[in-house]
Amino acid sequence: MYYYAYTDQVTTNGTANTDTLATIFRTIAGLRMQVRKLQFGVFAAPTDNNVRMQLRRTTTLVQTTGSQYTAGPTQVDAPAHATLVRNGAITLGTGALATNAMVQLAYNMRGTAMWAAFIEDETISITGATAPNGELVIDTQASVASVPTTITALFSE
Repeated sequence: MYYYAYTDQVTTNGTANTDTLATIFRTIAGLRMQVRKLQFGVFAAPTDNNVRMQLRRTTTLVQTTGSQYTAGPTQVDAPAHATLVRNGAITLGTGALATNAMVQLAYNMRGTAMWAAFIEDETISITGATAPNGELVIDTQASVASVPTTITALFSE
C-alpha cells in the first residue's frame, strides 16, 4: 500500500451558502482508495466568517469536469497513483451528491480543521468505477460570498 498527498486551493462560490465542488476522487475497477486525512484552512486575511467542508459520496457519477491532478507519492519510489483526481472548475453535471456527508468539518476563517483516521476501519474508502462506491467529492460552502480555502488530503491505494 502506498500513500499520496493532494493539495489544492479553491475559492468558495460567489454566492453565500452555495456549495462549490472542489475535488473529485474516482477509482477504477479493481482498485481500493482510502482517504486517511483531510485538513482545511484559509489563505486570506482572517475574518470572523465560517467555512464548511464535506467529503461526500455520489449517487450518480459527477461528470468528468475540472482538471486532472497528479497527487505526489509520499515515498519517492512509489508508483503513480491510479485514482482519478480532478480539481478546478468542477460542475455536478448529471451527477448527484449523496444526502449525508461522510466527513463534515466546519471552522472559523481564523483557524483550520482536520479529520484523520487513526485506525484502518475509520478510513473512508471507494472501490470500483460506479456510484456510490467509486467516487468521493469534496465540497465547500462559506457564510460569506467567497472564501479562499486550502485543502490537503492524504490517501492510500
